[in-house]
Amino acid sequence: MNIEYALHDIESNDKSIKKEIESALEYPIKQVSVLPQHIKVVKKIVPKHINLSCIIDFPFGISSEEIRMDMIQFASDEGVDTVEIIAPNRMMCNRNYTSIRSEITKQFDLCVKNMIDVAYVLEYRRFTFTAIARVAKILTDFTINKCYASSGNKLDNIHDHLIAIAMLKKEVPDISIPFNGNLWLKDQVDLLYESDVKMARVRTLNALDLFFNKIA
Repeated sequence: MNIEYALHDIESNDKSIKKEIESALEYPIKQVSVLPQHIKVVKKIVPKHINLSCIIDFPFGISSEEIRMDMIQFASDEGVDTVEIIAPNRMMCNRNYTSIRSEITKQFDLCVKNMIDVAYVLEYRRFTFTAIARVAKILTDFTINKCYASSGNKLDNIHDHLIAIAMLKKEVPDISIPFNGNLWLKDQVDLLYESDVKMARVRTLNALDLFFNKIA
């Protein structure tokens, strides 16, 4: 299973960010995801073989289209390999799929221009399954084949998360969905290995230990 590490703590300073990411890099992770303001310090320590990603408009996706585009450009200028874009809350609430498609078109074109990859972040805990499945289908039209079922903000039950992934995969088979819920126990990691999940994102060093050292 491919493991990603995310550090999306808005209260962390550069010193604590650097220390935690250095510790995470001791494990064979595939990707590091950070907030825009932390790209510069993390870029200096992440080796080239590990993907550096930035989450855009975390955690609620409530910024305007213009600000979100500026965030993507900023992340690209700072040297990320990938951006993860939170689904636009204002459009999702109104089920305005035409506007969502229009925004995704602009974001996708900007990422292609800047030669960076793009993933999308949905939120099964906030929006209906019909809504997030509809957006996931739009993403595949743009060959955006990776999305997250939730932002990972606040508590996220592992069983609910796995059900959301399974339902999305059934509706949109071509999309890749890493697990992005909370992990605290070895039993939870074992449950992931028993599922069909191929990728998982964790947010704590303890969770990395659970995956790679199998601590109790």
